[in-house]
Amino acid sequence: MSGRFLCSIFLPIILFMSCRDNSTTGNGASDNPTMQEADLPPDVLEMTKPLIKGRLYKEASLEQGTVINFDTSQQILVLDTTDALFVKARIVKDTSAYTGYVLKAILPE
Repeated sequence: MSGRFLCSIFLPIILFMSCRDNSTTGNGASDNPTMQEADLPPDVLEMTKPLIKGRLYKEASLEQGTVINFDTSQQILVLDTTDALFVKARIVKDTSAYTGYVLKAILPE
């Protein structure tokens, strides 16, 4: 009887775990139905969303001018991560593409 009891407890749990949707990528790519990871241009390392609103700078410096401002719903295409504080990024906003630098601190790891 204890075998049936254990089976009746664990079988639904196992079935539930096996039926879960594990298709999310963790980087926001599944949030945008128009652009998936497979559709990324070859120069793009990853696609992400910022944790807070921020600015796209002309150069890798806070003292340089701002190209555009963005909020947390904006997709950011990461092009280069070699700088210590900034990532080179492309942002598409209102059918125009802007390239510049975004602070690493406002992006998820």
